[in-house]
Parts: sequence; C-alpha cells; structure tokens
Amino acid sequence: MNAIAKEIWIPFMTHLQKTGKIMDWMVYRVVSPNGEDCDCDYREVVVHPDIASLNMFLLEEGMMEAAAVAFPGADLMSMGKRFEAAMTFEGSQTFVMVDGLTTGKPDNMDLLVVNYMTVPETNFMDYVEMEIEMFKPFHMARKEAGILLSWNLLNRILPFGSEFGGNYMTIDNYGSLERMLTPVPPETWQKIHPGGNAMVAYQEVAKLRDLTRSEVWKLTYSLE
Repeated sequence: MNAIAKEIWIPFMTHLQKTGKIMDWMVYRVVSPNGEDCDCDYREVVVHPDIASLNMFLLEEGMMEAAAVAFPGADLMSMGKRFEAAMTFEGSQTFVMVDGLTTGKPDNMDLLVVNYMTVPETNFMDYVEMEIEMFKPFHMARKEAGILLSWNLLNRILPFGSEFGGNYMTIDNYGSLERMLTPVPPETWQKIHPGGNAMVAYQEVAKLRDLTRSEVWKLTYSLE
C-alpha cells in the first residue's frame, strides 16, 4: 500500500487540496481493536469545505475528472485498477462538526481515540447539551493540563439509518500514547463542576446514548 500511497493517493489528495476541493486528508491505521475484532485496518479522513466537494467524492464522474487534471496523460484506468488491488473499500460515512475545543487543525494529530455513539432521535438534544455543558469543560481542563490536544463532537448525516452504526462520534486527540495513558488528576471534575459527581454524570449520559465502539487510530499518511 505504501507504493500506491506515494505514487497515486498522496499526490491526488495534494492536488485536491491545492485546488480547494478538499481542506485536509489523513489516513489512520486502527491499532485497537485489532485482529478479528477490527472491521477495517485503516480509516481515511477527508475534510470537505462544502457540499460540492462532498458531491465530487460521491460521484465517480467527478473523481475521474479531477484525476484527469491531477495526472495529465496518465492511464487512469490502469491507475484505478492498481489502487483497487492494493486495498478493499468497505464504505464511507459523512459527519458534520457539532462542537469542539479548537477551530483550527492541531499541529499534532498522530494518535486519536474515536468513540462511536448510538443516540436515539428522542435524545439528540439532551445528549448534545450534556456533552457540551458537562463534558466539554472537562475536556478543556484536560487540554490545559497538557493531557489532551483537542476534542470534537460530530454527527453522522450520511448514510441514514440505525443499521450503519453510531450516529454520533467524539474524537479525543492525544497525539501520543504517553498522553493517552496519563491519568486525569482526581480533583479536576470538582474544579470545573463544584459539588458535582463525575460518576453520576457518566451514568446520566449513558442513559442518553450507547457507546457502541471505541477505536485507537495512529496516523499513517497526511498532507504537508
């Protein structure tokens, strides 16, 4: 896969970024879970600036037109076959940002913990409110302590339906295994929520959503 990434994947995504068709692109290796418990070895992340960008990825014609510009004179059919032979595409999902700690891209996104949540439609508002009002300040405290680099809450908009797994996602960006394994000082919750009880808060949010899957991602490829 490395040869295909260097010859085709990275140059193509670099072209799309330079022409404003995407904002960013990364590929992560799923390091946990692994083996039979992992449904994908790698996760590709494409950050779209608008609906037109997303639409180009959803339509094969749009991608072929972009590839013809990125690789003028190349045998696109042959390149496509080589690309498909290097990996098996399992599907895609589209998420929109709901909230987060930072507006820009952190310098270090080498190690992420990605949590998939299934939230019943009747709980959407209450779940999002609790994440933002109760847990976002906690994540900010972890960021200020140098444990967490960034945190984001996302909502899946495509495809529709409960059969496609979690409809909400949180991304904890630690940047390194050392940060991920660093314990949070026990007094942190009381500092941001005086008189509050962290265990009760986690029990309450568990009533609003099911944590269906948690993965650890290690950065493999990215754009400069």
